[in-house]
Amino acid sequence: MNIITTFSDYTQRMFGFKPRKQQIRAAKLLAHKESLVHMNTGEGKTVVAALAALMAVQSGRRVYIVTVNDYLAKRDMEAFSDLFLSLGYAVTLNTQDGDKNTIHAGNIIYTSVQNLLFDYVSNEFKPDGIPFNLDMAILDEIDYILLDSANTRYSVSMGDGCFKQDSMLMDAVWHYSETVAESDITVEIPRKRITLEDSVYIGIENAFSITPNNPKYADVMYLCHTALLARYCYIKDVDYLVESDGILSIVNQYNGRACRNSYFEHELDYFLRKKENIRFAGMAGGQCKLSSPAALLTNQYTADEQMLLDNAGKPGNVLVSTNMVGRGADIIADAENGLCVIITRKSEEARVDIQARGRSGRNGAKGLTITLNSDEDEQYISGSDLEAQRTISLCEDIIFENAKLSLI
Repeated sequence: MNIITTFSDYTQRMFGFKPRKQQIRAAKLLAHKESLVHMNTGEGKTVVAALAALMAVQSGRRVYIVTVNDYLAKRDMEAFSDLFLSLGYAVTLNTQDGDKNTIHAGNIIYTSVQNLLFDYVSNEFKPDGIPFNLDMAILDEIDYILLDSANTRYSVSMGDGCFKQDSMLMDAVWHYSETVAESDITVEIPRKRITLEDSVYIGIENAFSITPNNPKYADVMYLCHTALLARYCYIKDVDYLVESDGILSIVNQYNGRACRNSYFEHELDYFLRKKENIRFAGMAGGQCKLSSPAALLTNQYTADEQMLLDNAGKPGNVLVSTNMVGRGADIIADAENGLCVIITRKSEEARVDIQARGRSGRNGAKGLTITLNSDEDEQYISGSDLEAQRTISLCEDIIFENAKLSLI
């Protein structure tokens, strides 16, 4: 059986296209050479990963297809599960609450990096844990998985016991932070850094009756500094998300998604919970209504993600989103109109902006991308984006004409 022919017939029947020779070559490199393959946005990495997995399982290997989030893992698995099953291969989707023994016994396992990492670390603590066979993993979006995701903390479990020893002191520190005037500190939100005036240090010493010779001095100063960071530098729905079950999750700054099973360091997590009035036993959250044709896609509404993306390409519709609409989001636009992407805030990482631009003009379709810079952007103020500074310094006004960006 020619597996490439079988795969090509399936994609033609299901999606209306056959894999190109570049995609077939990339799949062979992944399956047989275990190589790193670079593909630009819109060149069909999902197809390549599925074909490479099929090539690998033919030789008796178990394959994990690892992607950036649960939504993409489920979407990609559903796209190719019928093909895998028809060839006699068990395909599974790794979910948080699924039967882990059944999941990891599959021939091809689709999983987010978060769920795979959590399973692996959890397994290390269990003598009779999951029978892992980490034979081969195909990493979709390897830069995110090995670079961006590496900057996000993950925790197997964290209960109230983490805080009980110093909870009274931490409560006192939080109440004290309410008395510190913002004018007495310098706040750098992008870098998550604050600088305290001498008067603040003196105020802490007086409030807690400590001197530099006191063995508790460093601990108290650290807690006060962390409380002020939580109060002034960490922004709800930007840096963290309070989910409906009371979980406070880190928002990944590279894709805008909330990372469950990830937490800030204990003291910062504690103060953010105090800030949001979250009881450590959990609490219920609120909901926000979506309207059409203008719709909102943020890390709070992942359940509606597919519906919003399906509607986003229709003429006259507008989708306002965080950078979570970047990687893996296929927005099928009307053939005559194409898709216009407007980037209103440049990312610190150019790769994130490349992903956003890649939503438009995919596979030869019509498309336009516009990037707007402002002298009020954080990168401009902090001096981290010299290109934006040079651009803004040359422009006194920005005019749109016939969907083109003219700089004057």
